[in-house]
Amino acid sequence: QEIVLKEPLDKSLEGDRFTWHESECEKLLKALRHQSDVKYMTFFIQPHYPSDYTTYISKPMDWEKVQKTLKKRQYDNFGQIVDDLRLIFKNALKYNARFKGTENVSGRAYAAAEYMSNKLETAVRKLMLSVSDRIERERIDHANAEREMDANERAEEARIRAAWKKDPNNKDGSSPVPSEGAVGPDGRSTSSGGRIRTARRTSVRKEITDFEIPYFDDEDDGQHEKSFLDLIKKQKAMFESQRAELGRMRLAASNTGSAIHSRLLQRNMARKWVATQRPPLPVPPAKSEASKEKKREKTMSNSSSDNKVETPSILKELERGDRVQIKISLGSMAKKKKKKRARPFDFDS
Repeated sequence: QEIVLKEPLDKSLEGDRFTWHESECEKLLKALRHQSDVKYMTFFIQPHYPSDYTTYISKPMDWEKVQKTLKKRQYDNFGQIVDDLRLIFKNALKYNARFKGTENVSGRAYAAAEYMSNKLETAVRKLMLSVSDRIERERIDHANAEREMDANERAEEARIRAAWKKDPNNKDGSSPVPSEGAVGPDGRSTSSGGRIRTARRTSVRKEITDFEIPYFDDEDDGQHEKSFLDLIKKQKAMFESQRAELGRMRLAASNTGSAIHSRLLQRNMARKWVATQRPPLPVPPAKSEASKEKKREKTMSNSSSDNKVETPSILKELERGDRVQIKISLGSMAKKKKKKRARPFDFDS
């Protein structure tokens, strides 16, 4: 574990794609931001420290600060980022220890720090296994490449010696003395002495900065390119859907306009047909001035006859002279005396 934690990180330039070392560190950060851990990580993502926090804690740390430090390529090895992540929960446990077991905010923060600290150690162990396996494979591949290169050089040197011994110009069987600055058949330079000096090429290890083995790639590896491609696909799908919707709207508007136009044409044609089929109204003949004058005089005579009041027949009868008058006198009527009836059982009568 110490070997992995002290392994120097293969850094990239700020803004470029992460190397596999930096990608492993990013996976470690994302392991603490799972959807199921939102209620626990709420206390440790952004710095919302109490007023007396620095009295108890000398070096505050939060998740966003670790992420920014990683993006700025300021971590030199795996151990530094692991220590900062452990410091987040260590500070929370130290400050909220006096509220352990309570139901207030500090008590919940203490319980969340315990839970996330255990989860961090699980993620660190997984990181150690994957990183150590990959580093060991790279070292084995590098050693095998160096041994293969050395074996090829020795075989080439033996082949050259055997070829020179079979040379007919070399009668004593000793190695030929090439001229100074001469070049052998394989492109190696030789010296002026009786021995062959081969210019051995030292193997220079090429640092692998962006090499990925599919066996070790997890689902989050290459997340930058995948997210960019996903974004492009989403934007393209959105553009296609908007264009299809625009086409449907134009088609609906065209159909509606043509339907309204056809109905208006039909109504105008119906009105014209009704006008042609309706018979013309008769025109009254013009009246002459003489007929108008007769009608006016008739109207005036009718009005004058209506104004005369006829005498009632009763008044005519009363106005006759030979009528005999009758006198009528009204007198009072005599009252009749009522007989007094005898009451039954009236002993006085």
